[in-house]
Amino acid sequence: MKSFGFTNYGGPDVIQEFERDIPTPKTNQVLIKVAAFAINPYEGYLRQGQFSNGQPLTAPFYLGSDLVGQIVAVDPSVTDYQVGDWVINHRAKSGYSQYVTASTNKIMRRPLTLPVPIAASLPTTGIAAYNAWYHFANIKPTDQIAIIGVTGGVGSLLAQIALYNHQQVLGIANHRHEKVAHELGVQNFLAYDQLPSDTSWQHQQTVVFNTLLGGHDHGLANQLLAPKSQLICFNDNDIQLTAPAAEKITIHYRGAATDHETFEFWTKYLAERSLQIAIDQVRPATLANVRDAHASLTKPHFGKQVLTWAD
Repeated sequence: MKSFGFTNYGGPDVIQEFERDIPTPKTNQVLIKVAAFAINPYEGYLRQGQFSNGQPLTAPFYLGSDLVGQIVAVDPSVTDYQVGDWVINHRAKSGYSQYVTASTNKIMRRPLTLPVPIAASLPTTGIAAYNAWYHFANIKPTDQIAIIGVTGGVGSLLAQIALYNHQQVLGIANHRHEKVAHELGVQNFLAYDQLPSDTSWQHQQTVVFNTLLGGHDHGLANQLLAPKSQLICFNDNDIQLTAPAAEKITIHYRGAATDHETFEFWTKYLAERSLQIAIDQVRPATLANVRDAHASLTKPHFGKQVLTWAD
């Protein structure tokens, strides 16, 4: 089978194509024939060596965290999944492969009504959004919720979780994305590049999620926060809050929520509602396309990059 990975840190051109043996499922594992995988900014940082902490690379490192595919074999110990089931998988590595083995606590069933590109894009963003909402924020029914970056991967899922919990949401994004925000069900929208001249929108929000890559909001969160409010940050930054008794909480992606717990939530959600995640491009899983998808991580884009394997 084919896998994509790297042997040296660097730019997208360090990614290589490798030939590997198809793995065999072990106890409590299934073998998945991968239909599609999504590209995450985290994988770009891995490729650049930002998480190496000076440690030598164990090469080759096979990339990939999020995928969707069909089970083609199961270990005899597995009783709750069977050959033919479509599943979504979250993993630490090797997702950019034609086949993977996965433990049953790292997969969830893909509803056949959920498009393959959206299914492939759910795990990392879905875990981050769930973790932020249920394990880091302390949300009350009366809270006023604002989401900076509401049309991004994590922001859009946070909005859908908020609406699922019957919360009012103020969605904040570039003015070009207002239609997308409304399609998510967000009724109240604020364009960060076209802020109103009056101040009636300021200091009204009791919970603000900042989902922007890098967390640089140019002081917008401070303008939004009411007294005794919470700012939930997905990236550590040096923002100094000025609202009285406001609290800054920084998300750790591998925090309290397990994959199994998170997947149980999204399984329940998908049984009741549809799911939206913006997709930028869907294209074949070739070396050139994987490299180009990684290159796009540092360029202006809107939505996920998804690569698909031919049948």
